[in-house]
Amino acid sequence: MQIDRNELAQEITLREHIQNVLKEATNNWASVRHNTILENKKQEQALRNVVQNLISKVLYEDMNQTKQDAAISLVRDTLLAIIKIMKADQSKFKDPEVQDGFIKYCMLALRNDFEENRGAEGEDILAEQIEDDGDENIDISIKASDDPMFIKDEEVEEEEEPEEIDIKGSREEELFLTLNDAEKVGFRYAKETTWPKVTKQIRRIHRMALPDREIAKTYEEWLTKNIQLHGENTKEETAFDSAEGEVEMDIEKKEEEELEALSL
Repeated sequence: MQIDRNELAQEITLREHIQNVLKEATNNWASVRHNTILENKKQEQALRNVVQNLISKVLYEDMNQTKQDAAISLVRDTLLAIIKIMKADQSKFKDPEVQDGFIKYCMLALRNDFEENRGAEGEDILAEQIEDDGDENIDISIKASDDPMFIKDEEVEEEEEPEEIDIKGSREEELFLTLNDAEKVGFRYAKETTWPKVTKQIRRIHRMALPDREIAKTYEEWLTKNIQLHGENTKEETAFDSAEGEVEMDIEKKEEEELEALSL
């Protein structure tokens, strides 16, 4: 069998051409596929980042909302326990200036209660830190010179212990001096009569909020604002009741005058 060299050369050339075409097409497809995969990965990663950020944001907002709800719930419990007592005592005074003095003392006393409670909480935390860890020893470092049996080798003049500053009393005195006579009446009444009846409830519920700083902060802000608003609202209600009473007295007086005129 004879083979035509020209045909063989053409067939070899054709095969090489087909192989080159297939190779080029394969390379192009692989390149496109590779770029598509990379692009898809980038889009997927971008989507993952968006979802993760969204989840973190939602969780953070939910956590904050939960803490705020907890704080507001404690504020509501506090108001239910104390606000009727405060409104009843404040309403005993019709003079708005006396009521202003009443409100001013309540706001100051509330601030003092918060600060004293926070201080007590700090002492409790310190006590927990030096608490017995199970080895029957308290792990706390004491200098040799602090030992009660230590005798100094030189004469040292004893220093007088500084007197404790009564911050609460100082604040009350400073505020009291700025009040007029009518306001001082309400101030004294709130101090001596009203606040002793509500402070225990406020301190008790405030201590429930203290372990979490955010809850405690929200609780203090909301309770302070609400006590102020309830005080102002009570003052408005008292003024309205007084005005209504005066109108009724005027009507009764006019009726009496008309009856007297008819009898004449």
